Amino acid sequence: MDIQYGRYEYINPDENSKKFWTVEAVDNRIRVSWGRIGTAGQSEFFEPGVVAKRVREKLKKGYVLVQNNEKPKAIKAPKTRQKEQEEFCLETALAKLG
Repeated sequence: MDIQYGRYEYINPDENSKKFWTVEAVDNRIRVSWGRIGTAGQSEFFEPGVVAKRVREKLKKGYVLVQNNEKPKAIKAPKTRQKEQEEFCLETALAKLG
């Protein structure tokens, strides 16, 4: 799975939860920012493999991509056999739900 750069949001009124999570390229590195919507939040740099895994986790939890940013060509998460299997399982599960 390539990393989907952009802004993700999770809004759940029942949990009083309004969160954001962004993935962006900065100087050939990947910066992830997160926090409550309406705040500056916090940010940290991560390796591509870690970010790809976190994107899958966020989507599974219910985060929605609200702003798509074009991914830079220089940064790409390595794809392993395990990741391919995880992707297939996630896509299969989402197909059954949708």
